[in-house]
Amino acid sequence: RLMIGVIPSATPLAGRLAAALAQDHPNVEVVCTSLSSRMIEAGLLDFSLDAGITYLNNEPLHNVDTLPLQPESYCLVGSRGLLGESGDPASWVQAASWPLALLTSDMQNRRILDKAFADAGATPQVVFEANSFLSIFGRAGRTTSPVVAILPRMIVDELKTDAPRRSRT
Repeated sequence: RLMIGVIPSATPLAGRLAAALAQDHPNVEVVCTSLSSRMIEAGLLDFSLDAGITYLNNEPLHNVDTLPLQPESYCLVGSRGLLGESGDPASWVQAASWPLALLTSDMQNRRILDKAFADAGATPQVVFEANSFLSIFGRAGRTTSPVVAILPRMIVDELKTDAPRRSRT
């Protein structure tokens, strides 16, 4: 049994890595748990986790080996009425002008976004907070939503699945 702690923004990556591992090692049971970066570091240090997928730059880990996996990029999700049709990248100042749905401040992703806003001299208008990207997407990802979310591209891309869907009646 392989216990992996995963920051919420990397859960799609964890699923793909677990699938690749299963191809070569089908008898290994992988358990991925979504945790904050601080909880992952604690789990690695007390050996309750075998591995972790977390940020490396903003709040570096101590006393563990690290390996960069994938850079994170962000995109805005919201109604066309707020974001417009252009699809052009928005500045942090522009993003701060919209009512925002963001992760709670105990999550490192939020602290990274807060630093980006501060570096740009912008104060975000946060109107909804959650510790789940799915909750944030549920709040901002509707055509009639009056709020905008800043989400990791990996999460947004994963929500656009090409997997078959079947309703249950």
